[in-house]
Amino acid sequence: MYLCVALCLILAGGTHASATYSLQTEANVDIVSQETGLVGVEQVTTGYNATTGTADISLIVTNQRAVQISPLEIRIGDSSASTKALAPGESQRIQFTAVKCAETIRAETRMDELHLQITTPVTCS
Repeated sequence: MYLCVALCLILAGGTHASATYSLQTEANVDIVSQETGLVGVEQVTTGYNATTGTADISLIVTNQRAVQISPLEIRIGDSSASTKALAPGESQRIQFTAVKCAETIRAETRMDELHLQITTPVTCS
């Protein structure tokens, strides 16, 4: 009888399971002016001041995904701006003035489970 109870407990215990899954991926890719990235960010220098080491720049942000993307927050030093939500293939131009040439452009957005962050140096010449 004890064998039967032990066998029943073993069989009953083996039918319950719990699982937790987690997926975290990270990719470091250069997607500036790249046609195959999720988001294209092209920098156009519209004015360069060699004396102050600054430039006026335009950033052209293009959604290269097949779905709409959330607004991107773009930061260059102390300056920041946001794009609107961009439809597939849509672009938006963002202007920055007197940006230090040593700064880094940072663009970031979150869409569902995707966290997209782009960093690239300011090109003054």
